[in-house]
Amino acid sequence: GQKRRRHKKCKLNVSKHLQCGKRRQRSALARLCNAERRKNSKPKLTNFALDDYKANRAWNAPEEEEWSLNTDALEMKTEIRNYYDKIAKDYDGSRFDNSYGAFIHAQETNVLGQYLDDNSTNQNLDLACGTGRFLPYAAFGADISGEMLQIAGQKYPDVHLVQSDAAQLPFEDQAFKNVLCFHLFMHLDMETFDSILKEVYRVTKSGGLFIFDVPSEKRRAFTKYTAATWHGGNQTTSAEIIQLSQGSWDFVGFHGISFLPLHRVPVWLRRPVRSVDTLLCNSPVKEYASHLIFVLRKI
Repeated sequence: GQKRRRHKKCKLNVSKHLQCGKRRQRSALARLCNAERRKNSKPKLTNFALDDYKANRAWNAPEEEEWSLNTDALEMKTEIRNYYDKIAKDYDGSRFDNSYGAFIHAQETNVLGQYLDDNSTNQNLDLACGTGRFLPYAAFGADISGEMLQIAGQKYPDVHLVQSDAAQLPFEDQAFKNVLCFHLFMHLDMETFDSILKEVYRVTKSGGLFIFDVPSEKRRAFTKYTAATWHGGNQTTSAEIIQLSQGSWDFVGFHGISFLPLHRVPVWLRRPVRSVDTLLCNSPVKEYASHLIFVLRKI
């Protein structure tokens, strides 16, 4: 009887050992499969991450291998036109139909509201007007991208739109009271900026304003950021703008845009912190904001 019990116990131990071995094999196989699945799958995005993902994907530069940095002004402008023609249909949705874009837009329009009133709208030009985000402030719009202008025309059928190079505008001398220009000079070098500044001077009435934005050189030096392509590749300082405008323009002042690292601020917190960010963008440290809006007055 003892032999039978020992034999039975031995068989049970062998069976348990075999089952344990099979479980270990299945466990190892499962770990391998899970590792492979994690490697090949895309991360699941929360609402906060998804909003950032869409915004950052839209605002980031084009792929370096597709859009190379080119120092030739004509070729650069051609690349810029082709790029915006390509993304025109999705531009508004990808850039500004999210909390990131809404934050930027609110700060930019807040600055414009300080200098432009409803009485001057029919005498203003929106240079590089794109799909017309700032056309409520102007009755005329110009852009190098025909596809962007087509969308702007659908949104604002009463505005006079023209496809044109910003450095060679098809308008008479002193045609406009004020000129505004956003998200153009960020793509161009300062030599091209200087040529456009001269052209804007030509079409602006005496005493008129030129309001435009450029990324902050001091902010990029502080964060050690360097653009990989022409997209957002330009930067400047208030001192450089003062120097370039001397003799033709009075330097009225400048404002910062997006002082805080907005991509790190949770979506639900972005609207509440806007007032804090705006305060910093108009403080003594405003030149360290992400972008700078400059205001010049024609002499």
